Amino acid sequence: MVSLAEVARRANVSKMTVSRVLNHPEKVSQSLRELVEQAMKDLNYRPNIQAQALAQKRTRIIQVMILEEMALVEPYYAALLAGIAQAAQTNQYSMHLATAKEALSDQCDGYIVMGARQSDYEWLASLTKPLVLFGENKAGFSFVDTDNRAATYQASLFAHQQGYDQLIYVGLDLEESFAHSRQAGYVAAMEDLGCSPQLYKLENRSRVSQALLDGLELSSDVKTAFICGSDRLALGLVRGLEARGKRIPEEVGVIGFDGFFLDKVSRPSLTTMEQPLSQMGQACLEQLLQAIQSQQDEPTSLFFPAKLIQRETTL
Repeated sequence: MVSLAEVARRANVSKMTVSRVLNHPEKVSQSLRELVEQAMKDLNYRPNIQAQALAQKRTRIIQVMILEEMALVEPYYAALLAGIAQAAQTNQYSMHLATAKEALSDQCDGYIVMGARQSDYEWLASLTKPLVLFGENKAGFSFVDTDNRAATYQASLFAHQQGYDQLIYVGLDLEESFAHSRQAGYVAAMEDLGCSPQLYKLENRSRVSQALLDGLELSSDVKTAFICGSDRLALGLVRGLEARGKRIPEEVGVIGFDGFFLDKVSRPSLTTMEQPLSQMGQACLEQLLQAIQSQQDEPTSLFFPAKLIQRETTL
């Protein structure tokens, strides 16, 4: 088994320097860090993770909290959690999952929180460990999210290019940054197209969006496309349109937002703006580790582009 002293000799530095690279890398210059890391690689040195954590006064535990109703978000968050777990394993961290605030503790190095709302911000600000949210916010918390505005802007322009004359936005009835951004992307596209926006904000349930159609008159002379704030809302519209005998996608098109599971099991298959959920989960973990290592309070933000997946609900 390779010792710390052997690594020090290989890098031509002191054992103290090697120890600092392992336990307090922020206190060592990049050039010196690279020298020691190369020596560890050459000798196939494996540091003692438990001893390293003890020296750094860390637990090597990340707590992940979901603050939403699991029945509505379980498939969606599965991909995010898989991405976090993969990055945690790569960085030799454990991930603990909590679904209630009371289950959260300070026996960890930091937190990743999903589904936070404005009503949670005061409580989140009271946490004493580094924190990253999944979901854009204007409250000063670090976050990772999709570029929501750009995604709905792209979806709206695509629908127009496909020959749909009337574009209707069906978004989420939430006073949250990500919901506002999705709506703003649609509104911006309508302004650029010289069209009047027509939008509705609903609870994120398919039966609610299906019921919306009861109060809408859709002329067979005008091709209409619904730009939706979630796949769940889009699926409700598809069911309602089929019940009314509307031809999809010839008469009416539907574009969802999320691109995980629901879009793939729908019939007809759903055109959607797909979010790179697993990749964003990994980014949440990596962003949190950077905050833990630097011990800085400066918030950071990271947006990922959504991808338009064209299927059977649009021309």
